[in-house]
Amino acid sequence: MLGLFLMGCGSGYVSGPSLSTGPSYGAKRPIGTLMNFGDSITCGYTSSPADGTGNIYSNEGYAGQVSTTMEKVPHNLCHSGDMAADMARLWVYPNTNSVMGKDQVYTVMIGTNDANRCGDSNGCMDNWQRSVGAAIAWLALPDRDKVLGSAITNTSGSWSADSDLPIGLSTTDANATATFTIDAASADKTLYLAYRVFDPGLRNTTQATVSIDGAAVGQLSSAVDTGHLIATLWSTRESIFLAQYSLSSAGKHTVTVSTASTGGFFSFLWAGVCGENYNNVPGAPSVLLGSVPRAKADDLNYEILLYNMRFLDMARKFQQQGMNITTVDTFHVYDTSDLSDDVHPNLVGHTKLAAAFRAAF
Repeated sequence: MLGLFLMGCGSGYVSGPSLSTGPSYGAKRPIGTLMNFGDSITCGYTSSPADGTGNIYSNEGYAGQVSTTMEKVPHNLCHSGDMAADMARLWVYPNTNSVMGKDQVYTVMIGTNDANRCGDSNGCMDNWQRSVGAAIAWLALPDRDKVLGSAITNTSGSWSADSDLPIGLSTTDANATATFTIDAASADKTLYLAYRVFDPGLRNTTQATVSIDGAAVGQLSSAVDTGHLIATLWSTRESIFLAQYSLSSAGKHTVTVSTASTGGFFSFLWAGVCGENYNNVPGAPSVLLGSVPRAKADDLNYEILLYNMRFLDMARKFQQQGMNITTVDTFHVYDTSDLSDDVHPNLVGHTKLAAAFRAAF
């Protein structure tokens, strides 16, 4: 699999393959369906002409160009102004289900609004990273590697399918438990667990303890506990966070999620372990992750590079677990002359973004 790797500052940048154009971009990565997630840049703003419909500003944006080149019907689930919490909660989870054998390819590029609105204030990057992580892991892991909350039957207390996200299992009971088994192929595997998180006042929230083989390994809170509110530009006040726990040995492990004695709303969506190295496995889902792209102002680019340092670290850890993920350096592909305003590329900039994504196929 081709990889374009970037570092958080220019001195550490390692160039990937040249972004040449040619007629056979899809030859190295079979594509059953291609779906794009992101903000207004993914929607094509401000490339011309403004010929999109719905959330799409222009079909000549990078996502539209990539879909056209790959001869795929565009599935561009972007939304102007979105932050990571919006993307995960409103677009990724309700609209995707990764399975083996379908050659599902996803592109994700999100973070411009997180960096611009929130920067590196306490908790901002944590909210972004946990939300993006929940989206990426959900997309990259096929369903056979996941235990959905709604599929768990070994429970105590009153649990029911989450009314907003039916894949999940929710409760308001005190001391409620949900227990399931996962299987790790080796001792270096990570258990991923996704759950819903809310800003204060939105739900009567609670905490839950995660135990593996009878030993408590962590505590989750359905109230945001990063030090910063989730509230986005669109006033989304909830998100989906990803928790991660190292497994000490290969084989089967019993996992229990137990709510606190105070009671309150808690929704567990899914847990999973990457079952194998999906790089080059036929039919496996794959994710192309674009870094947060360049802006015009140096102070904003400083914030963006901080996000990109986390982006690279997160992506590498997912790759090491076996997820079929390729990082795409979308920060260095154009300069400020290719911007139409403070953050949005013009048609030239979008064409360069499209070339970077195509080179990663």
